[in-house]
Parts: sequence; C-alpha cells; structure tokens
Amino acid sequence: MPGVLVLFRKTLIACSCTGISLCHISGSCLNYIVAIQSKICLFHSHAVAVLECLRADVILESLVFYRDSFTEEQISNIKKHIDSVNYADYIYCMIYLGFRPSEFLALDISDYDKKNHYFRAGAKTEAGINRVVTISPKILPVINRIAESKDSGAFFGDKEGKHFNLQYFTESCFYPALESCGIENPIVEISGGVKRHKYTPHSCRHTFATLMKRVEGPSKDKQELIGHSSEEQLKYYQDVEIADLRRITDLI
Repeated sequence: MPGVLVLFRKTLIACSCTGISLCHISGSCLNYIVAIQSKICLFHSHAVAVLECLRADVILESLVFYRDSFTEEQISNIKKHIDSVNYADYIYCMIYLGFRPSEFLALDISDYDKKNHYFRAGAKTEAGINRVVTISPKILPVINRIAESKDSGAFFGDKEGKHFNLQYFTESCFYPALESCGIENPIVEISGGVKRHKYTPHSCRHTFATLMKRVEGPSKDKQELIGHSSEEQLKYYQDVEIADLRRITDLI
C-alpha cells in the first residue's frame, strides 16, 4: 500500500533526523509495527479487488436492460456439467445465491459461516450491504466443497485463489462455460443499438429472483435475500430471521 509505505519511510527518516535510533525501539514493538503494516496491505489488496469488481459491475449493468433468466432445463444442464466444465459450478452457485456479479466475485472465505451455512456479505445499496444469504440445499455440497478446499482468500476465485475481475470472468469464464454446457448465448440488440450476449452474469441474479416468485414466503424475507428495496420497503428489514430466509432458499 503506497501511502502506508511512504508514511513508514517518513517515520524512519524522522527518527533518524531527531537522533532516535531503531535500536532504541524494542523488537516486540518493531514486530508489532510490521504486523500492522502487513494487515493493512492485505486489506488494501482485497479492497482494490472489490472496487474493481464494483466498477466493472456498474459498467456492465448499464448495458443490461433486459436480463433473461435461465430456464429449468438450462439450469439442469449447468448442474450436469459441474464436474466436467470449468466454472459451471460457479454459475450454478450464482443462480441460487442471487448476489450481484460484483458481490459474488468479491466473496471471501471469511464471509461464509461454515457452521450455519450462510454468507454475510453484499454491497451497493443500504439493503444489500452485509446481508445474510442462506444456502440452498441444491448448491450446499458445492459450497462446502469449496469452503473445505481453502482457508483464506477469494471464495469463488481464480486458480491462484485471487478475486476475479468481473469483465475477465464474464469473457473468459462465464461465456465459454455456457457454450461448453450446450447453452446457446446469441448476441442480441437491446437499446440504442447496443449489442450484448443474451445471457450475462446478471442473468443468474435475475433467475434467482424468478425462482423466488414461485415459492411462498414473506416479501420482506425475499427482499433481504436479494438485497434490493425501495425506501418505502426498508422498514421491513428490521425483524428478518435467518430461519425465515432459509425456508425460502430451501424451496427454490
């Protein structure tokens, strides 16, 4: 983190100019300083990844006026290819988690409660920030497999365990995976002559919302899961229980 390193160097220079030698600082104190610096740098790298995902999300979302959802047959097709097509498992999880693509790619191992099987994460709106998303039984085996395979870093990361850039994930992972699963994804013209693929990562979130329409459940719980509401609906978020959210995700 450049700012921290510059400040650290200035501190050393100031010590030198005032006659304070580093040998006068205890070893434990120096270790403490180094440990704090390391944690700040780690936080900074994670924050940069999250911001990059959010920025790409805004760019892509501005192009998506019609977000086609996947059919049940297509969802089943994706599931069948989880073990044979790279990132088919990620797409399958995206469908049943309902996170915005940027939120999904920003998920960290630390965001997952392994004991109670839910994520606490989210961003962009007041209703979306730090919300609880329980895990559908349909994807729980996949989620647990990923959770058990790593101790830290990006939950849905690249081969090196790092967070994906949304644009890279879309072009290099999402589109090729759909093609390998046998799902046609033609280029369509939307508004103002803008063209894009029919299915984008946002289609997963739209599919999740469509699936929720088919199951019984309080509107406030469904709004909590998807992390989107109007100002008039914010009052419904005060008494949402994890058990209530789980009843919905168990049904979809």
